[in-house]
Amino acid sequence: MDAGSCIRFLQILEEVDEIDFGVEKAKEYEGKADKIIFVDTYPSEEPKDSKVEIYSQHLIEKILNEEQLKTMQVSSFDLLTSAKGTAGFDEERFWKWKALARYGDFLKDTGEMDIKRALGIINSFLDLPDREVYERWFVPLMDSFLSKDKNLERGEKIFKETVSEFLSSNPDSIGRNSLSNWLEKIKEPEKLDALRNIFHLLCYMEEDVGREWLLTIFKALERAQEDFQKAINSKELLESIGVDYGGRFVIVSQVTNIRSFPSALRYLTRTGSQLLPEALIKAALVEKRPYIIILVNPETLNFYISSGIFWEDRNWKQRQEQIKKVQEIFSELVKAVRAEILIRKEISINDWLAEVLTERKKEMGYLFKLDGILRKKNPRLADILRGEAVRRLQEDKKNMPQPWVLLSQPCDIALTRPLFFNKKEYPQILWGSATHPEPPADIFGETAEEIRRELVEIAKLSIDNDYFPSYCDPRKCFGCPMELWYLNKCLSRRGINI
Repeated sequence: MDAGSCIRFLQILEEVDEIDFGVEKAKEYEGKADKIIFVDTYPSEEPKDSKVEIYSQHLIEKILNEEQLKTMQVSSFDLLTSAKGTAGFDEERFWKWKALARYGDFLKDTGEMDIKRALGIINSFLDLPDREVYERWFVPLMDSFLSKDKNLERGEKIFKETVSEFLSSNPDSIGRNSLSNWLEKIKEPEKLDALRNIFHLLCYMEEDVGREWLLTIFKALERAQEDFQKAINSKELLESIGVDYGGRFVIVSQVTNIRSFPSALRYLTRTGSQLLPEALIKAALVEKRPYIIILVNPETLNFYISSGIFWEDRNWKQRQEQIKKVQEIFSELVKAVRAEILIRKEISINDWLAEVLTERKKEMGYLFKLDGILRKKNPRLADILRGEAVRRLQEDKKNMPQPWVLLSQPCDIALTRPLFFNKKEYPQILWGSATHPEPPADIFGETAEEIRRELVEIAKLSIDNDYFPSYCDPRKCFGCPMELWYLNKCLSRRGINI
């Protein structure tokens, strides 16, 4: 939602002649374009011989702590419109669209009819190029919302006719129950007035546009549900899930290319399925422990690390406690994974810190620009960013942040890419994704099974606060395999305050 909003807004302003997807594509325009604008991403190296503008919130995510992120949520679209204005659109309508773009980055989806989930399944299961999703699905959505009046009667007509058309063409559709449920819901359209609800957004569209837009969602929904059923019916795959322990925490792992496997695994765990190992069910449902999920794709050799948590219905205190535990676990785990990448690349900590310092100096210039963009509309955030920029201006190798701080920072960091740490409420560690695969993570092994075993071993050692090698001597860490992981338990044993 965020990137698409930025791109479409720049087109409306007639500030761009060409659009492309993927930060690496900028090299193709280097020296050829008068200006290159990056939205919702930023390059590690700015293109030369072209003017550069950057509107990305991801650097802000690296700087703010968890509490600040909750209260100062800023999207790339917020940054762009703070700099460019509203282009004459209705202020109230434009404000709502900005909120919608922001929700997509910072809030979980609210159910099957949530626009974030719709876009997610389209990207994950229709295998359409980014440009096609943007032009055929996203542009009609944004244009209709900003320029058309809402019409409930028209929206209801489009919805009913499109569901009928889809089910007539697909009488055995696995999505029939979901669509029938949606039809029941629109009998009370006033209850579907939430900004993120697809029916609410449909009501701004003309009939031909709305039908095409909805059909795309329905096709994606069907593929997603087929994939989910494939996952929960994969008896052999489920029964052979690896179950390991890192202290009090369970680590479940598997090699699979089924995209819905994480959500299927959480669903089966929550329902206490007998298909899953008893140890996982006991830990999650009886002992209420968070569990870590490690999945490796056998085709791309990319990997995905996330978590599962369970709490009693409406027990929000328990939920927050679980989330806090998961966030603490992942801050340690990402340090270990990043450090292992450096170790296996034979990059010394001093060489890495020198590269990080260079990168931080480059980011400093963007921080000063963000200060200027946000100064009027968000002075508190502008002050934080300016303060960080000034600190970086004064940094050298002796006074930059400690390695353990840098290794656990959100997003990405020098010499460990393409590893990405999504440090949100439910954190993830990613090496590529289903929609944007990266080169194989063969630094951890030649096969998917080898990568899985290596990641499990790293997780076991890094999240078990009671584990230390038998020869551990806090006065002599040299040679310890965990020395350069800079884990909190090791730092504490050495008497280092963190």
